[in-house]
Amino acid sequence: MNTQEMQQYYHDVLDTFADAGINAVIYQARPTADAFFVSEYEPWSLYLTGVQGKAPDPLWDPLAFMIEECHNRGMELHAWFNPYRITFNDTEELNPNHLFFKKPYPFLRRPLKFCQEKIRQPENN
Repeated sequence: MNTQEMQQYYHDVLDTFADAGINAVIYQARPTADAFFVSEYEPWSLYLTGVQGKAPDPLWDPLAFMIEECHNRGMELHAWFNPYRITFNDTEELNPNHLFFKKPYPFLRRPLKFCQEKIRQPENN
């Protein structure tokens, strides 16, 4: 979806929620150590544009948009940040600016997926 289509989709979903009397929304803003918001630390989400690290065009901040749209409807928005998952499988390409490449020491590879365990300090630091 392009920016306009995504915003319309969010409008429609939030209108449906409001009509149903829902007063709080949980929004996954960080699915795989990538972002549905402007971030200097993590790349844009693969699930936003189809390519991890690719900014939406025209540029917008989906999390800020969702906060504003929820508040316009009298709803709370709770951002869900997944702290562990990096990818769903071994074939996904990670953006070179991904946290996994910047600070690989906290991550441990598991069969078919990466996951973050307790934060470990680098052995040489």
